[in-house]
Amino acid sequence: MTIFIPGEEAQKDYLMPGEMVLIRDDARSRLRKLLALMQEQLAASTDSVGRPGLQRSFEAVVTELDLGPEPKLRSCTFCGAVGMRDATLCSVCWSKLAPLSVAPAP
Repeated sequence: MTIFIPGEEAQKDYLMPGEMVLIRDDARSRLRKLLALMQEQLAASTDSVGRPGLQRSFEAVVTELDLGPEPKLRSCTFCGAVGMRDATLCSVCWSKLAPLSVAPAP
């Protein structure tokens, strides 16, 4: 798979069914926020004619993106780098990270 970069017409390959595009974590976070805003705007819409079709299209995009929930993060106690909450080693300084306590279920 080649990702299309505007201005580089020679790299214009398209995805085949079943292929995936990898999206960086920061871009995934921005997409989640944008989709949440769009959903709020859809819910507030009073356009009874176009809204149902737009809602179905929106839901199809959300399903196709399959972003999942925002990952739980934590900072390294040694260097301050941000990483996954359940990590046992810092991905920057390789220091061993103490397990975080699990909050009791309500």
